[in-house]
Amino acid sequence: MSPATVAFTGTDEELVRRLLGRPPRLPYVVATRCPGGTPQVLQADPVFREDKRWKPFPTIYWLVCPRLKKAVARLEQEGGSKMFTQRLRDDPPFREEYLAGQRELIAFRLSEARRLIGGPLPPDLETVLNEANIAGSRDLFGVKCLHAHVAHALAGGRNPIGRAILERIGLCRPERPCLSPAALAAPTRPAGGARP
Repeated sequence: MSPATVAFTGTDEELVRRLLGRPPRLPYVVATRCPGGTPQVLQADPVFREDKRWKPFPTIYWLVCPRLKKAVARLEQEGGSKMFTQRLRDDPPFREEYLAGQRELIAFRLSEARRLIGGPLPPDLETVLNEANIAGSRDLFGVKCLHAHVAHALAGGRNPIGRAILERIGLCRPERPCLSPAALAAPTRPAGGARP
C-alpha cells in the first residue's frame, strides 16, 4: 500500500512549513501533490523517538492542501463525521470496504514501524498501532478527523470515507490553484501541538 512518494526539496520543506503553519515535528515524505506541484498529503513515520524511547504516531497521513483542508473543515462543521459514523452502521458494503482499508493501513503502519525500529515492536507500540484507525482513534466506527480519511484516500489507501468526501468536494485541478500567494507569505508558528 506504500504510496508513490516524491522526494522533497528545500522548496518543499519551506512550503510544508507554510502549509502546516509551523515547522514539522516528525520526519515525512510528500505522498501526493496537487496538480500545480504543491505538497498535498504528507506521510509521517508511524513511530518517533523521544526521551530515549519509541512512541507511536498512528495518524501517518496529513492533508496539507489549503483548498482541500478548508473544504473538509466545512464538511466537518456541517456534521460530516456523524454522517459517516451513521453510514458505517447502516451500509454493510461501505463498512466492509472501510474495515478492509483499515486492516491494510494497520499492516502497512506496523511494517513501517518495524522497519524504522529495526526489529520487533515493544508491546505498547504494537498495541496502539494495531488498534488505532487512520485518525488515531481506537474506536474504528467513531469517525473523527475527516482530513485524515481524505489524506489516506489521496495517498492510495482504500478509504471509502475519504473517497466519498473527494467525490463531494472535488479533486484539485490545474486551472484552480490550491495555494494562494497569501498562503506562501503567511508566517510560521514555532513547533508545537499536533505532529508531524
